[in-house]
Amino acid sequence: MFRVKAYPGESLGHFLGRFRRANQLSHKAIADHLGIRVEWVMAWEAPSRRRNPTPLQLIALGKLVNLKPKLLAKMLPTELLHLQTRLCAVCYCATARYPCIEWHGRERR
Repeated sequence: MFRVKAYPGESLGHFLGRFRRANQLSHKAIADHLGIRVEWVMAWEAPSRRRNPTPLQLIALGKLVNLKPKLLAKMLPTELLHLQTRLCAVCYCATARYPCIEWHGRERR
């Protein structure tokens, strides 16, 4: 299993997608490993689906991806809004090159 480093401020959905691709895992493979429904894992990568992992799921996921559950919890959206993932064009192009968690909960202005 390849370990993937979490970027500062990275969202759980983006991290989980990078982890899956690095290890050539499907949503179903992760769901089977965690003993949960595949729809839940798919929803974690799309904050607009309004489902976050439970504390127990964060512990199990943390063991799989080799990150502490507290760090994974910090990667969750602060608000569960039905919004598309938002990207800061300046940050995404110039510095971070990944969607930051702070952009997931902001409303359009």
